[in-house]
Amino acid sequence: MSDVFISYARSTTAQAQGAAAALRSLGYSVWIDEELPAHRAYGKVIQEQVTAAKAVLVLWSTDAIESEWVLSEAERAREARKLVQGTVDGSRPPMPFDQIQCADLLQWNGNDASTPGWRKVVDSIAALVSKDGTVDRATVRSSGAPSSIGTSSHPRQRVLSVALIAVALIVAVVWFAASRISNQPIAANSGAPSNAPEDTRTRTVVQFTDRPAIAVLPFENRSDDAKDAIFADGLAEDLISRLSAWRAFPVIARGSSFRYRGDIDIKQAASELSVRYVVQGSVQRANDRIRISVQLVDATSGANLWNRTYDRKVADVFALQDEISSTVAASLAGDVTRAEGERAQQSGIHNLDAWSAFELGIQHQARATPQDSAEARALFEQALELEPKWSSAAALLASTYTSDASMLWVDSPEASRQKGLELARRAVQLDSNNWLAHMTLADALAGSGDSASGIAAAERAVQLNPSAPSAWWVLATAKDLSGDYRGALSAIEQSIRLDPQSTATARYYDTLAYVSFDLGEYAAGLEAAHKVVGWLPDYPWGYVDLAMNAVPLGHIEEARAAMLEARRIQPNLTQASIQKGFNVSRSEVDARRNAALGQAGLD
Repeated sequence: MSDVFISYARSTTAQAQGAAAALRSLGYSVWIDEELPAHRAYGKVIQEQVTAAKAVLVLWSTDAIESEWVLSEAERAREARKLVQGTVDGSRPPMPFDQIQCADLLQWNGNDASTPGWRKVVDSIAALVSKDGTVDRATVRSSGAPSSIGTSSHPRQRVLSVALIAVALIVAVVWFAASRISNQPIAANSGAPSNAPEDTRTRTVVQFTDRPAIAVLPFENRSDDAKDAIFADGLAEDLISRLSAWRAFPVIARGSSFRYRGDIDIKQAASELSVRYVVQGSVQRANDRIRISVQLVDATSGANLWNRTYDRKVADVFALQDEISSTVAASLAGDVTRAEGERAQQSGIHNLDAWSAFELGIQHQARATPQDSAEARALFEQALELEPKWSSAAALLASTYTSDASMLWVDSPEASRQKGLELARRAVQLDSNNWLAHMTLADALAGSGDSASGIAAAERAVQLNPSAPSAWWVLATAKDLSGDYRGALSAIEQSIRLDPQSTATARYYDTLAYVSFDLGEYAAGLEAAHKVVGWLPDYPWGYVDLAMNAVPLGHIEEARAAMLEARRIQPNLTQASIQKGFNVSRSEVDARRNAALGQAGLD
């Protein structure tokens, strides 16, 4: 039986599927009525599932209030003291359920784990499920989107560990955040920290006026063995190097930030280093286990923006350090980007500097709609106009044209691809060491039919920033278009490993779904497609993925329903237009895809 039973009205199926996917990504088993078996009376099955579940999540809506099924399920849960409830459209729960706290999920889009209502739901479920010891509440972190490919027994999915399943990135396209700064860490203050003698303290610091800076303080060694301090320092130092590779913000050099050890005043340290964000951490070893804790603090407000705990067995210390630092770097870069995007939004759309326009453009591009792509393009153009030599602004502007072509959002994909290619080459010329510029060039080249050059450019992007999940994603796309499906699979798994729970991850699963189809591994492709649809219900390509993987498995009705939804969202879909979107010819794969889409109802 399941940990969580979800009760909802049919009109809110998308929200229910999103909640189910998000909870499964946290390690819970979830039951919703789409899993009803065909050979049993559904009333009996529902009764069994409600009774056996440790928590019942009721999603209230106008239709749910009128549903006898929802009311019955909610009443059983209330009597058993395992009711968790949230409203998805603002409707207030009916009596007597209005006497119980109800989370506001109106603003939760299925992705943002920071939404207070969703955090309340997750905390309540964690408390109920942990009563019998099934799930340790301390290991459950709020998350908002389907993430883990580590919960499946499929061989490809063994790459994610349990700790990575718990990593919840609250970000709007973390992989797009980049800037024009040098690839080296920047020392804002070479003086001593505030607890140093007065005569050694440097009073004058260089201010970062255009971009927020970040400092990684030395990690605290909480182990009895002093030797573990070496590992703690190595982890923090590796994190500094990896964050610097993102080129999205100045990163304070080790020589300055490592002067701040022990019990310090975060705000004062941040002021002396001239940074907005501070990273702290600790390492604690017990026998053959090690626990690593990391947190990101906004020093201006004192708010804790992000914190994670990793529990591992100590086997290969260097491999462990590499795994943790690469994942944490991607997470931190994402949360800094998200926080800066929120600051930009609050500043007002009519009074934006280049940095704010750039950050808002990232947020729009993450939503993957034609309208948001156009808005992102205008914002990136504004950023580039203000800063004509900004490589990253040119790179992301290029990406809007390339994605418009591949998504069939424009009447002339060829012209859009050409414009994207020109801008991507300009981005590389402006900064040949910018991983983001090489990544967008790789995407433009592969989309234009030159997959070999696309692979080379993507490999350069990965070399410049191995922690960037989007660089691995573009490498996967280029390899898939070249016919190297196994290589594509390996690269897209690395993307998901580094970024298991952000808005961008839905696009990684999109790629995983069609790479799986190309490999003939339809069950894995269907599983990935379900995640895409649950995450981005208005993204047509998730339904295309679902349809073409469902047909070979004999799920014809499911495939036809998915194709109807894809064409509802994007009416211009045809087999010919999809072929034009791929822009390469692979006879065997093309034949299988067209046959599957034909059976799904697409001419």
